Amino acid sequence: MESMAKPTYSESGSLIDGGMDLNSESGTAEHVKDLIILTVIVQGLAIFTDWMWLLMFLAPCRAMYLLWVYILAPWFFAQPDETEMDPKKQKKMEKKMKRAGMM
Repeated sequence: MESMAKPTYSESGSLIDGGMDLNSESGTAEHVKDLIILTVIVQGLAIFTDWMWLLMFLAPCRAMYLLWVYILAPWFFAQPDETEMDPKKQKKMEKKMKRAGMM
């Protein structure tokens, strides 16, 4: 995490990249911090019983949740884009719909 926060400077000494804000509410740093906190909590609780290691299954569960919420669900349930049709095609489609409705 330290390497993500390091700024990058050019040869002349000007700042190229200020590094990642580790306290931001979104992004990779937030997920890495959550994983570190989960690991520390599980190690602390594992002092009392060996069954606490099962809490580590929360990490892949959260990864699957994030995969579903941010990637898969928007892709599966995306509304198709309605493209503008030129007036001639639109009239032709309306005629076809009228003919299909009368039969």
